Amino acid sequence: MSPWTANTIDFEAVQLRIHGLGIRVETNHVVRRTGDGEVEIGGIHGQPARRLEAASVVLVTMRSPHEALYRSLVDDDAGRAATGIRSLQAAGDCLTPALLSETVFAGHLAARSLDAPDTRDDPFRIEQVPTDFEPPLPWVAR
Repeated sequence: MSPWTANTIDFEAVQLRIHGLGIRVETNHVVRRTGDGEVEIGGIHGQPARRLEAASVVLVTMRSPHEALYRSLVDDDAGRAATGIRSLQAAGDCLTPALLSETVFAGHLAARSLDAPDTRDDPFRIEQVPTDFEPPLPWVAR
């Protein structure tokens, strides 16, 4: 649950807010499958898979873009209609690799805008730094 905030002044506020909202935190698990009103998770240390109720699932993934799930949903009009999916949007690393904080922001924005009209008026611009970028080091002689 937001482990990086242990390095910032946000840690206590994030923890209190999440617990205050009654959100159950599942650590050391991965999503195995999503279904109608549920998600199946499995422990990364061999714990058996189990199902949890879920009205929505927002995936915040690694820095490698992976849009297979999104593309499969985009291409399955009948499946979306049959399951009642009313809106679909790609967010975070599905679009482009980013810093974890940017990915979390993108996931948060996607969750807040579920079933809302697409305005394309994002409140923040996210900078993308090339992977081969080397910042200038003033103490290194050139």
